[in-house]
Amino acid sequence: MPQMVSSRAPGEERSDEVQTQQAYLQLARWIKNLAGPVCGLSPIRPDSPFPSVSVNLARALASLGSSMGIIVPERDWQDGSADSQPIIKALSDGVDSITPIRLRFGVSPTLERVLAAVRGRYSQVLLDLSGLDIVRVTEVALLPEVKIVLLMTPGSTNEFALARLRRRLPPERLLGAVFVDR
Repeated sequence: MPQMVSSRAPGEERSDEVQTQQAYLQLARWIKNLAGPVCGLSPIRPDSPFPSVSVNLARALASLGSSMGIIVPERDWQDGSADSQPIIKALSDGVDSITPIRLRFGVSPTLERVLAAVRGRYSQVLLDLSGLDIVRVTEVALLPEVKIVLLMTPGSTNEFALARLRRRLPPERLLGAVFVDR
């Protein structure tokens, strides 16, 4: 298997890792205090997935004492019958991955059903909303107890586009926007 070669000195890589962990812990504290039981993580651009953000954030929240469930992005959902239960797999101590069984009625009814099935099992659930356009994110934001955090990389949008996007989401459901450095 090829190895990744870095131009950084070993101490610099370790320093970056520590800074990243501290940033996730700071974000986790913020979400734990403001989000409530369900938090959706939505990239500004639907075609920009943030595959490790939900896992790293869930691990940080678990380190603060939360039991975490992560609902995987829609592209990873399974097809099945209407009476099928979500697939739950342990990712790490205190963190489970939840794969919904897709309902033909759409994203919101599927998520509503999954959230009802796991209610009480986790102190918080993260929804990875990668791949959903703003219309479907808005529908998800209207589900009971869901709060939304917009994820973006520096340069992925400008302040006017972000303001326009924020106006489309219910203000009481939007926690804010977070810059994520991949």
